[in-house]
Amino acid sequence: NTHVADRMLIYEKILADYAKGDKYSCKYRVQCKDGTWKWILDSGCKVIKESGEVEHYSFVLDIDEFEKNATKLNNTLTLFNQVLSSLSCGIFAYSLPEHNILVMNEEARRIFGVSKADHFSLDHFFRNNVLEEDMPAIRNKVSWLRKSGDKAEYTFRVRNNTGEIKTIQARTKLLRYEDDSYFILSSILDLSEQERLNRILIKERRQYRDALTSSCAFYFSFDVTEGIIWNEKGENGYNSFEDFGVSPPIHYDDFVDKFIEMNNYSVIDSSTNN
Repeated sequence: NTHVADRMLIYEKILADYAKGDKYSCKYRVQCKDGTWKWILDSGCKVIKESGEVEHYSFVLDIDEFEKNATKLNNTLTLFNQVLSSLSCGIFAYSLPEHNILVMNEEARRIFGVSKADHFSLDHFFRNNVLEEDMPAIRNKVSWLRKSGDKAEYTFRVRNNTGEIKTIQARTKLLRYEDDSYFILSSILDLSEQERLNRILIKERRQYRDALTSSCAFYFSFDVTEGIIWNEKGENGYNSFEDFGVSPPIHYDDFVDKFIEMNNYSVIDSSTNN
């Protein structure tokens, strides 16, 4: 009544253990009377009598509940690791007061510039990679984490192993285990790319503004949602809207009314024409 998938494994395990000594231990599934399968731990030894006869003594332990719980735990850990690896932010946790890393996902390793093969020491990293002028602010923020659930948020700069300086935004939370020991859970975001794009945007806006202010043409910006006109001054600060006696920002309807009034235009209601 041993599970067919386990039979060869049992044989190989017992032979391997006996090759090392006179004891063996293996786990496998057996079928119960009701047709269900149960995990057992089979531990035994061989005894050689004076006559040369070999006897085997076996002790069997029901470990079915343990195996099922272990499977659930492994599945949960697998899901947990998959979730961590899919996050776009870095996640890491470390123990207190030892500062030993408990978990760190791939994005956190990328931000810190370390690989799985590297031995990562949090204290060493902050001592050698975080810019010295940013450390006092970090210490001040973390010092206020005194009870489970306390949170802190701060920004700092790091120099990774390639020499690149990155701006990091961190959200940190103090948590407590059931045995009253504490650990820190932190999420981090790399703001370097955002800052790079902001610099490009500012540069393009400046170029756009320079192009407008160097022209004598009449420009304005129109907010189609709110119906508001914003002025763009021309060469030498000339404001074309002054010719109409108005000063932006102004609603489009008000500007049209003023334009019609100044030019003696009349508005024809097409609904009255048949």
